[in-house]
Amino acid sequence: MKTIYSLVLFLLLATGAFAFSPVIWNSDNNTVIGVYNYFDPTYEADSRIVLEGVNLDTGAQQTSAYNYATGQLSLMVRFPSDSNRLSLVTIDCVSWKLIGNVKLDPTIPWGGLQYDQTNGASNLVVVGSSGSTLIVARVNPVNGDVNVINKLQGTLLSTVLVAKTKQFFITSYQSGVGTSVNELSIDNGNVITTFQPTVSGVPEGYKFVSGPYLTTFVPKYNAILSLINFESDSKVFANFASLVPSQKGFVLSKMKSDAESNNIAMVADQDGYQNLYAIAKMKGSYYFCVYDISQGILFKSQTIKTPVLAMF
Repeated sequence: MKTIYSLVLFLLLATGAFAFSPVIWNSDNNTVIGVYNYFDPTYEADSRIVLEGVNLDTGAQQTSAYNYATGQLSLMVRFPSDSNRLSLVTIDCVSWKLIGNVKLDPTIPWGGLQYDQTNGASNLVVVGSSGSTLIVARVNPVNGDVNVINKLQGTLLSTVLVAKTKQFFITSYQSGVGTSVNELSIDNGNVITTFQPTVSGVPEGYKFVSGPYLTTFVPKYNAILSLINFESDSKVFANFASLVPSQKGFVLSKMKSDAESNNIAMVADQDGYQNLYAIAKMKGSYYFCVYDISQGILFKSQTIKTPVLAMF
């Protein structure tokens, strides 16, 4: 099966079927937005635009998002020279021009960024953390207009938005309650359902450590994948798990990352293929990884010199 899959990839590459995908990384006190070919990976990403004097905010979860419908990329950036400054920056990845630069309250960590995959004005959904309150809002990424659609309790772990059904899932943690999953409608912010998720398929001897995190939607299977950390034999593994709302829980996959790796970013293929792409850091080096979701295997792993922090 692996040989057949390799042949399929080769044929697709030969036809030039795949374009470069946006990636983000920090370089000293600058943020670089560039491109990388997931199907014909090289050892470095290609730079397209440099935001000088700012860094992608890594102090919150999911601080960037990409709109596949419009080619717009939004990211939260902080200023190394001034910790009291925070901005939402938006790039047009077609013309590679800055089209939005909005100042935000630096005391509120803004994360969980998700585009609704439309060309509407307020098509960016974000989650701000103010104490133990999560502020869910729709934002116009160009002029900065903010419309708060709901407020929840807890600490943000991850988000994912299913564009076709307009479902927005927020996974959070609250002391005394534990991990919760809130499903919201992005039309009005109403909570559709809330549950404390179970995790099924956990091997004997595995101890929960943290997660879920780095959640992504998989169009090929209409599924939601996250990473959950478990400890076994004094080693911590990041296991892939599917969020199944109808079962009010996560189902563990047989796919897992290396015990010594730190998972930085991941995204499922958005063009209908069974791939999941990831960036992991291990022993000081960055690795680009390709997983075959259908077979539950790591298909490819290679070093990459570019310290990618976000990928789409």
